[in-house]
Amino acid sequence: MVEFDVPEPETRWRTHYMELLGYMRVMYQTCHLVHADLSEYNILYHKEKLYIIDVSQSVEHDHPRSLEFLRMDIKKVSDFFRRKGVDPLPEQTVFKFIISPEGPTTITDSNEMFDAIEKLFEACNNRADQDEQTAEAEVDTAVFRQQYIPQTLEQVYDIERDIEKVHTGKGSDLVYHDLLAKHRPNEDEDQSDSESEGGVSMSGGSDAETGDENAEEDDKKPCGKRFLDKDTKREHKQKVKEEKQAQREKKMPKHMKKRMVASSSRKKKIIKLHFLCTCIWEWFGLVDKSFGTVYDIHDGACMKRWHRYLHK
Repeated sequence: MVEFDVPEPETRWRTHYMELLGYMRVMYQTCHLVHADLSEYNILYHKEKLYIIDVSQSVEHDHPRSLEFLRMDIKKVSDFFRRKGVDPLPEQTVFKFIISPEGPTTITDSNEMFDAIEKLFEACNNRADQDEQTAEAEVDTAVFRQQYIPQTLEQVYDIERDIEKVHTGKGSDLVYHDLLAKHRPNEDEDQSDSESEGGVSMSGGSDAETGDENAEEDDKKPCGKRFLDKDTKREHKQKVKEEKQAQREKKMPKHMKKRMVASSSRKKKIIKLHFLCTCIWEWFGLVDKSFGTVYDIHDGACMKRWHRYLHK
């Protein structure tokens, strides 16, 4: 465990807290990763810098539970630095800071990332009553830890209500507000993009309209065998029969195939037997001189002599 032997260790801990928030934002915005197990046990301290380890179990930012893992990491980090005497930012503020597409995405020699975090601290400290601020932050944190965070529009519980909030200027209250698109291209931009990419202008003549109508009709046609008419099915069946008949004409008859297999297997057996008997003749020719020279294994007299020799 790291301990700082300095007059005000809380200041050093606060600096490293800001540094860690910057790393979390860089992981999400640049690396598109969420650590999913970030705590004081997965951070190394070397030469006054933090090094995040055990990144093998991290998930990509489009993982179904990436935002839940991010919220869990923020909770662990806030709890640890709170024990070290640091007054951390509200967890929901940190969450929005990490997933917001606006702002710095790298940690360089310039203090752009630290300046952005300092502005968050100043915004939290500018509230009127400190006691009310602390109580409200505790309530917000408790609600945020239990709040459901959708990642796609299909997961939104009441999308019409949320759309109304966005249109009335209250969209910032949504927990997934920073995941929404900030700019919607208009029709002119779409048309210019399509023309620049080699697309066909929608304002051009009846050929384009006819092509679009034909494409829509093709898309609407049902697919599958059960949607074909009887004539098409009959033609397909006849075609398959002709193909199978052509394959049967090229196929070798079974009796010829069996005869070739049997003859080849018989030849293999004879070759093996010839080799085996030749080895036996040579071996017994060295041991027992009564055989004399090695005889042909197909010689009947030789086989009889061999049989008599085995039954001595």
